[in-house]
Amino acid sequence: MVQKYMENPCLYKGRKFDMRAFMVVICAKPWFVYAHPGYTRISLEEFTMEDFGEKTKEARIRHLTNLGI
Repeated sequence: MVQKYMENPCLYKGRKFDMRAFMVVICAKPWFVYAHPGYTRISLEEFTMEDFGEKTKEARIRHLTNLGI
């Protein structure tokens, strides 16, 4: 597995976010699909790359899209 941190992510009002939606195809003939509307998570802190290397809790929260708990 290879990963690269996105240094220029898509932001919403200066904050990182992610959206999740779920769908299950139960049957193809006839089509029977269960879909969940999903949800969106938004970071508590505005995004900046200035403190990326710091190990403080505040610096880590800035790069997450969860509650940072």
